Amino acid sequence: LHDFFGLTVSRAGLLGHLRWAGQLFEPIVEELFERLHHSPVVQGDETGWRINGQTAWAWCFRDPKLALFLIDRHRSHDVLVRALGASFAGTLVSDFYAAYNGLDCPKQRCLVHLLRELAKLREELPWQSVQSFIQPLLTLFQDAIQLGKDRTTLSAAALDQARQTIHDRFDNSGVSEDTLSL
Repeated sequence: LHDFFGLTVSRAGLLGHLRWAGQLFEPIVEELFERLHHSPVVQGDETGWRINGQTAWAWCFRDPKLALFLIDRHRSHDVLVRALGASFAGTLVSDFYAAYNGLDCPKQRCLVHLLRELAKLREELPWQSVQSFIQPLLTLFQDAIQLGKDRTTLSAAALDQARQTIHDRFDNSGVSEDTLSL
């Protein structure tokens, strides 16, 4: 502020203005969270954050049109309830952090996190389990990802056929969609 406008502001004065602005915009923030509550799909994530050397968490909740950030000292289910409500009607996309499990809504796990978990299992489980279950599932996901990349180069009929083949392989894998969406 000093360099651009020649203004000198104390830290206490700046904090006072931030609190005032927070109160001023609180109804707008509440409206934005209400919009998020009605979204069919919301992706949630959290990452570590520091406030005066103390651990806190930066949470992000987003849908295709909106992203809301919360800074909170907690990394708990209570933050999810505050952001999305006690029972969210849409689907929550998240990683495997346990706090997401307690929210009453359909869930989908982030593909990158799912692939990481499967890769870890590939290293930890006996080779028989890997060969029978983990590797076929990893290959199935990799083929589905490649199909997504190739979709613009395929005819509609070829894309439908390839998509059906992926679905059939998934159905024959012995893993239900409900299991993967947990």
